[in-house]
This record gives sequence, C-alpha cells and structure tokens, in this order.
Amino acid sequence: MARISKLNIWFKHFTDEGNPQTFMNRGLSAKAAGYKAKSDEGFRSIGYQNFIKLDRKVTKWMDEEGMSEKALHKKYLELKSAKETKFFKVKGYIDPSILPPGVTAIATSGLVTQGEDGENEFSAGETLIMTQTDALHIQRQILDMGYKIRGTYKPDELKISGVDGIKIEFVKSPQKDK
Repeated sequence: MARISKLNIWFKHFTDEGNPQTFMNRGLSAKAAGYKAKSDEGFRSIGYQNFIKLDRKVTKWMDEEGMSEKALHKKYLELKSAKETKFFKVKGYIDPSILPPGVTAIATSGLVTQGEDGENEFSAGETLIMTQTDALHIQRQILDMGYKIRGTYKPDELKISGVDGIKIEFVKSPQKDK
C-alpha cells in the first residue's frame, strides 16, 4: 500500500469543498492532516509553509477551479457594473414627475382627495421610492477576496521601532516571480 505524505493529506483537506472547516484554511488543514503543533499559531505556520511548498500545485488547482488571475479579472469586469436596489420611505407625497432619472415612486400612503380645481390633493402620508445604485461593497468584497486567495496582494510594510535583534522578512511566492 502506497504511503501518502502529510503534505498531500494537507492539500486534500485544503481543497475539500465538502469540509467548511478546512476548505481554503491553511491552519485547520494542517491540524486535520495530523501535524503536531503546540498552538493554533503553530498550525497556521505549518499551513503557510505547506502552501508555499505546494505553490504550483495550489495555483494549478485554483486555475482549474476558475480562480485564475484571468478569471478573477473577467469576474471583476462583470461585477464592476453590479447593481442593487435600495428603497427609501419619505414622509409625505412625492410627485413622480419631479424625481431624478433612475428613481421611482412605487407606493404612496395617505388620503387622496380632489380639490376645488379638480386636482388630486394628498394628505400626510409616506412615499416609498426605489433606486438602482452601484453595488460597490459587493464589487469590492468579491474582488478583494479573490486577490487575497490568489496571494497577489503585495504585503504591507511593517515598521517596528525600539526592538533589537528581530528581523522580519516578507517572502514572495515562487510562482509569482514568473
């Protein structure tokens, strides 16, 4: 019987969509693969090291799953025009003819009576208006998550003062150098 390495077991857990605990979670995948660590930070460190070791395999899997850089960019182009519908309740009657383009009065409450001149008069009530707006938070969140998963963000600079003898180094993924 062939022996499966913990690294491959880690990858199996990391890519297992049926397990929400380990799917795309480096640290919990390390724990599930049977690695030994004294803390959650230790498991996260092992998971990160495995992620780096299997960079090409993880990148290939992401490409196959539709998370290639090209696919993310295409999705961004689709999402940059995402819209959402917002509803607002306004006190009183609002004449639909005075609303700006893209804003629609969809309901009005209150009593409607006819004035002496035959025009409708509206008593105090409320008007429900609807508008379509860009779904900027949705666009940003999906794009941000995609780039984080791909590891294409440049690490933030970290400045530490007053501490001697500590060196912090950010290491780029080997796949990103190509």
